[in-house]
Amino acid sequence: MDNLWSKAEIGILKKLYPAGHTQEIADKTGRSLPSIRYKAFRMGIKRKRVRQEWPAGEIKLFKKLFPTTPNRQIAERLGRTMKAVRIKAFFLGLEKKDK
Repeated sequence: MDNLWSKAEIGILKKLYPAGHTQEIADKTGRSLPSIRYKAFRMGIKRKRVRQEWPAGEIKLFKKLFPTTPNRQIAERLGRTMKAVRIKAFFLGLEKKDK
């Protein structure tokens, strides 16, 4: 049996899903995260890409750490993803120093 979505649930999905609030949708509707993602996919609702700017002080620290610090440690220290670390290093033209 298909568990139909109410108009209210769809409204919540349309409002919150693009901003990445999947857990909030689950809390408000009682639906599972996979169910929410699948419904959004079926309705063509996509997430907005939110670009998180790096403060100048964080970039300065990043440049200092990057050559000799493992990317995982940098990501953890700065609260960034590994992907964000790799991309920022690429755009800043940074490279790791050989040991």
